[in-house]
Amino acid sequence: MSRLFLAINSTWKLVPNDSIGIALYSFNGMDAHQISFSVGDVLQIEEESTNWYRGKVLTSDQRGIFPKSYVALKTAQDFDLVTNELTQVIREWGALLMKYYKERKMNEYKVMKEYLSLLIEWHSKIANHSTEAQEVREIKGKVINKIEQGRRLMGLDMIVRTPNSEPAHEKNTGIIQLYRMHHELDTLKYSKFIQQQQSSSSTLQQSQSLVTSPSNQSLASSTSSIPNQIFLDLRVFMCAVGEETELYFSLYNKNEGKFITEEFQVGLTNLGMPHDIEKIGKLSTLFTDISKKELQTELYLVVRLIRKGKMLADSNKKAGIIHYRRPFGVSVLRLTDDKLTAGKEIESIMTIYTSTQETSFSLLHEVAIKNPSSLQTVPKAKGICVALTLLPGDLKSVLRENPELVVQKTNRLGFPEVIFPGAIRNDIFITLESGEYSQDRKTSAKNVEVLVQVRNEEGELLSNALYYGDKLRSEFKSMVYYHTNQPHWSETFRVNLPVFLIDKAYLVFSIRHCTTSENKERVPFAMTYLKLTNPDGTVIANKTHSIPSYKTSKSIEEFLPSLKDPNNKNALRKGENTKVKVLLCSTLLTQNLSLLTLLKWDQYSGDLGEVLNRFTFVDQIEIIKFMQETFNALFAILEAKKISDLDLVFNAITWIIGLLVDEKTSRYTNFKPVLDEYIENHFKSTLSHIHLIGCLKRILTNDNFKTLMSTLKSIEYILKFIVTSKKNHDKINPHQNISFKEDLTSVFNSLSTLMKRTEGNYIGAQTTALKIFNSMFNDLGQLFSIEERGTIARNFVDSVRYDESYKLLNMEKMNVILNLVEGDLFADSSSRKLLIPMVKRHLKLHMSSSSCSVEDTKKYAEIISAIIEQIQVKIKDLTLIWEIVDLLPEIMKSIQSSPWNEFSKLDMIHNLYSIFYLMEPHHYDEYIEKTLGEENCWNFILNVLTLLNQLLSTNSTYPENWLTLSMFQYSIVKRVVIQISKYLSNKTKGGKEWVSLDLNLWSTYFSLANTYFKLKGLALENFSEAKQNTIKSRYGDMRNDLISTIEKMWQSLDRHQIKLLPTVISPFLELMLINQNNLKQLGIELYYQLLKCEFKEYKSFKKVETETINTLDIITNSPEGSEILDEKFRKFFSHNLEEKMASDQLIKDQSKVFISDMTIFLELLYQLRTLPDRPEYEDDRCIAAMKLMSYLKQTDRQDTYTKYVHLLCTQHISNGNFVEAGHTLLLHADLLGWSDDVLEEYGDFKQQTQRERKEKLFKQAIEYFDKGKAWEKAISLMKQLIIQYEEVQFDYQKLADILQQESTFYRKIIGVERFFSEYFRVGYYGKGFDPSIQGKEFIYKGYELERMSDFVQRIQTKFPNAKLLTYTETPPIEILDSNQQFLQIYNVKPISKEQSLQLNASNNTAIVNNNSMGSNKKSISPALQKYRLNNNINTFVYSKPFKKTKTPKGGNEFKDLWIQNNYFTSQDSFPTTHRRSEITNHFEIELSPIDNALNSIIGKNSEIAEMTNKYESGIDPNISPFTMVLKGVIDAAVNGGVGLYKEVFFSQQYLDENPDKKQTIEKLRAALNHQVQVLERGLLVHSKVCSNEMAGLQSNLELLFNKMRAELEL
Repeated sequence: MSRLFLAINSTWKLVPNDSIGIALYSFNGMDAHQISFSVGDVLQIEEESTNWYRGKVLTSDQRGIFPKSYVALKTAQDFDLVTNELTQVIREWGALLMKYYKERKMNEYKVMKEYLSLLIEWHSKIANHSTEAQEVREIKGKVINKIEQGRRLMGLDMIVRTPNSEPAHEKNTGIIQLYRMHHELDTLKYSKFIQQQQSSSSTLQQSQSLVTSPSNQSLASSTSSIPNQIFLDLRVFMCAVGEETELYFSLYNKNEGKFITEEFQVGLTNLGMPHDIEKIGKLSTLFTDISKKELQTELYLVVRLIRKGKMLADSNKKAGIIHYRRPFGVSVLRLTDDKLTAGKEIESIMTIYTSTQETSFSLLHEVAIKNPSSLQTVPKAKGICVALTLLPGDLKSVLRENPELVVQKTNRLGFPEVIFPGAIRNDIFITLESGEYSQDRKTSAKNVEVLVQVRNEEGELLSNALYYGDKLRSEFKSMVYYHTNQPHWSETFRVNLPVFLIDKAYLVFSIRHCTTSENKERVPFAMTYLKLTNPDGTVIANKTHSIPSYKTSKSIEEFLPSLKDPNNKNALRKGENTKVKVLLCSTLLTQNLSLLTLLKWDQYSGDLGEVLNRFTFVDQIEIIKFMQETFNALFAILEAKKISDLDLVFNAITWIIGLLVDEKTSRYTNFKPVLDEYIENHFKSTLSHIHLIGCLKRILTNDNFKTLMSTLKSIEYILKFIVTSKKNHDKINPHQNISFKEDLTSVFNSLSTLMKRTEGNYIGAQTTALKIFNSMFNDLGQLFSIEERGTIARNFVDSVRYDESYKLLNMEKMNVILNLVEGDLFADSSSRKLLIPMVKRHLKLHMSSSSCSVEDTKKYAEIISAIIEQIQVKIKDLTLIWEIVDLLPEIMKSIQSSPWNEFSKLDMIHNLYSIFYLMEPHHYDEYIEKTLGEENCWNFILNVLTLLNQLLSTNSTYPENWLTLSMFQYSIVKRVVIQISKYLSNKTKGGKEWVSLDLNLWSTYFSLANTYFKLKGLALENFSEAKQNTIKSRYGDMRNDLISTIEKMWQSLDRHQIKLLPTVISPFLELMLINQNNLKQLGIELYYQLLKCEFKEYKSFKKVETETINTLDIITNSPEGSEILDEKFRKFFSHNLEEKMASDQLIKDQSKVFISDMTIFLELLYQLRTLPDRPEYEDDRCIAAMKLMSYLKQTDRQDTYTKYVHLLCTQHISNGNFVEAGHTLLLHADLLGWSDDVLEEYGDFKQQTQRERKEKLFKQAIEYFDKGKAWEKAISLMKQLIIQYEEVQFDYQKLADILQQESTFYRKIIGVERFFSEYFRVGYYGKGFDPSIQGKEFIYKGYELERMSDFVQRIQTKFPNAKLLTYTETPPIEILDSNQQFLQIYNVKPISKEQSLQLNASNNTAIVNNNSMGSNKKSISPALQKYRLNNNINTFVYSKPFKKTKTPKGGNEFKDLWIQNNYFTSQDSFPTTHRRSEITNHFEIELSPIDNALNSIIGKNSEIAEMTNKYESGIDPNISPFTMVLKGVIDAAVNGGVGLYKEVFFSQQYLDENPDKKQTIEKLRAALNHQVQVLERGLLVHSKVCSNEMAGLQSNLELLFNKMRAELEL
């Protein structure tokens, strides 16, 4: 105990129970009584002293003392889940931020830094006691969302939460809801940082834009019919017009090219102020009923500016008393998101445009929209300042939520998307479009003004009948265009009259010419009129009406009555007309005669049946407008039985309903709420249900397919009408009507009968019936008990036939089942008993189909999920899970049959886990032992184990960042394995016979266990501390929970363990590779028991040893191979195994050899696997592989040896080393004889005899030798095959083929020029190299045509830090003992086998090349000599000239030109299976000057002879090298070369001084004579192949040659 602790021990006192501390700094305890913690850790405070606290760290349960100054004290009330999570996240993300920075992941770093900075700022505010409580609550509300947003964006673990922000898991949330929450939160499904090239802000915006869940999207689509209102406030008009001005605001849809609202008028004085000063600051309006679709189009705010004053604004004439409405300008504003936003007022400035062509004023807004640059802006005008606000919702709601909106409403032109019952509108919009008038006798065109009034037949004025701009008016005056007889106004006003006056109203148009005098109004030059209704009482059509002009002397009051007077003198003005467009927007008036007749059916004396037959031709929008009135009329006719065929009424009703429900053909499906509103509040019929049921029964049983389809589409609302009518009836007559229920039940029976029909043309009707069943079924609860409804539903679904080919029908049936499961029927026990057997029966039937699509599987999964959720969350009776346990086989089959890369199958996987989770142990026992029985249970268990293994090993379940569900999955698998272990353990008891099923069962069992132990998601040791604590607090280390179970199960197998050898050896070894001590120990224990079992049975470890070697080879054949076999593992394996085996007397003695062999194998395998897979390490990999192969061959592990032979062969082929590949392949062939013993199938080799396999290997090797131009080696193999074909197999066809191929190879030998690789000697000096090459020397075979510089570069690439020595002598001791790396590289030349033998025979003394010296021995062709010089060689020489005495000036240099030959013997002969061999012997020989001269002459003779043969055969057309060689030799001889030789070596003095060189002198003489012969033949060939241009050179060479020959006459 520390002295400090003792000193303060007596001062401790208790603190309140809820005392919590947050670590402000990290603290490292100094002894056992002080605890350690990191900044942000949460500590429970228990006691305190003056300067110290005693308590524990909540995340690790460490208990001890710590300084007070290191923590901030809080109470439990201050410390909540949000604060705790924020603290943990800051610490965890801080470490992650550093990791990103170190790894240079700058995009991730920037995003993480942005998020972390914000979280730290929030944490500071939360921890600061001065922060207002309200602000703290607001911050906490944002913290979790920001954390999860960051998690998704960065691909971190995703945490879903309960409503109180607590992390959600299977203990506090329904398991199906938990899965759904993950789906909704993780909108990308695989949340990874995939936008690395984008900025963090744009990535964040994308992530946020995708946050909307599927459910939210559907909600958005369902609310698309909700209208919007647009609030407009005119702030400032910044334009000096100089006259009174009228501003007309309206909304214009560019896509459709039309205005969608009336105009809102603002009148301003000549000073630009409102006429009424009370309206200053109140010039506002509300554009009503703007649809969402229109907001998504190109919508514009258009302002038309009209001045009121003089005809000509720039006239100097004083203004008169009459003011004309004259065009001035236009302004437009595109209503984009930055101009119009929900709930936010946005100001905009609108530019005012004008045009010199005022006649185009009606189209000026279109020009301003499309091409504003073509227009002029009004001089000095700064524009119109407006403020706009979007107010979503219907008008009533908006006004209720914004009571301050007491402003003028500007209606839309036409109806909104939905017209609800009770909504009354009665507007007739009149647009004065244009006119065409004659000029009469005027010298210029007229200035036309049209005045419009509403009058009755007697000419009486109907006051305030027109609405224009901002109020009701009695007349409308058009704009005046200057000097045009064809004005285009396009001005709209509204007729505002009661319904009873409409059929008496006329629009009267007074047309007059306006002068510039402006002092008095001119009389009209024409008048015309338009009656608003037709003679049949309907309103005139929605179209443009062309009205003729009348010449009249009457006043406007007298004009209409005068038309009736037969004596009137009104005449048509020829060629003149006024065009007026009509638009009716009324819920009270119609333009259709058939509809009007129906609505007034009680006044109609004709045939109502004919009216109903014509009813379907009525314009659909008219039906929609008068839906309530139309239904009232139809049901009244139905009740009154005004016609004999009530089906006509029924058909009319279904036709109207079809307009609202048929989503494929109708545009009015968004009016369904209107129909619901009508049925609920306005439908008053009390007898219609009787007639409707009768009609339904007749139609469902007849064969009128068209009527049947329309009825089925409408049947949901027909039933609503029936139910409502019955309720209305019961209010008046409350007595129970039993027959009604029976009749309605019979309707469903008829529907079930329909579903059973097998005729192909009924598929459409049956599919439709299924689609509408759920919706029509919902209303039956008001009439039937829940059990009765359950019976109806069960009978209906059971009546649906099943055919795999009818995909849509089957899907709709599943939709019906899904709705039944989700509804109240399933929640009630009585109806549930009826439904569950039916649901399971159909699910099994459909899921067993072999043609299930992905969509089908998703639907089945959805149904099962709904059942599980009902059981766990709504019914809350977990015992009911037993009801669906028997679906497990179908669920597993569905998962296995789905593509493994199909993410949608995760729904079904989650259902499987959910059922396992909710099952109690007795459920497992009941199902496996009793329900399945002895025969089926083992197959079921095998399928479970196999499937779980596949799911875990293929990562085909939850995304990696779904932490909670991943942990849930692992806990379920653990539970299932433990449960199954009980049944497997019982199976081994009683000495039952071992069958093939047992092998599959146990193999799969241990494979699953191994997969489970290897899961990355369970490797807690690799996680951050915070993540470890989170997992451990809820689940612990789940791997430990299985260890004892697996160990017991293995022990229970006893002597059967060895039967599982091939399948369990890999799992056991992999367990030892996991970085968790308990698992390592489990692996070594199981492996030891397996060894012991084999020894008991077979008295050896051979089987385990072989499988171990093969398995380790497979396991380590990966990029991580070197890490797997590191020294730590090798020591663990050998030490622990030795410890266990040494203590076992049964296997103690034999274990030593086994452990020794395995240690060597692991070391060799490690050396191979640690080599990088780069070209410069090719030689090292070959050598390492050969060492391993050598060990395998010595220890008689033939299969593994053979495998490495082919792996090395493949490596050579990939590198283009075909000769080495051929030699490698022969290593396999060498293991085989020419026998007929049968060999088992192996790799690419089928079952065959040794002879056949060896033959195949020979042929493959011959192919490689051919590609490597080693034809001599290929021929040697062919000769063995020839013997087999000719003398053993007598297969003359193969013999003929091989002889023909052999002939080809011989021709290639003499006819194809070959380039042989150069050889290099490399010395590795210094202790900086790996011990395997340190201080050693090697011979390297270079690549074809690889020169010295290229080779040096290749070696230096491998050792970039090595220094290159520039001398060839042995390095000094300082270099050898240095800690650096030094390379010594130089060319060496191969010594042929014959020369090597001579060298050895002469006891390493100087030898002379005897080839081609003109001896009697038959000469060998130069091509063959070159091959023999470069094949089967292991001796190499490096020659270096030197002089023993200094040659005097002018002396003969050949006299003292010595050569020092350094000879190197390699361990292997080239070519071989590899391209590098260590030097095993090195000696030096000095070559005397005469020997040097002899070798030089002989070498040159060989070169000339080879080139002569080459050019004689015509192989190479380029003879320049040939010419240069001949010229060089002849020139050198003539210019003193031969003379110098004669002077030195042929003198008597030299012979006297060197009597031992007499034989050598004769050889030199013979070599020179031979050179003459070679040159003579060369010149002859050269004369034949040289061109005419080289004739002079040829003659000169011949002259020089003759001179040379004369000098050589010795």
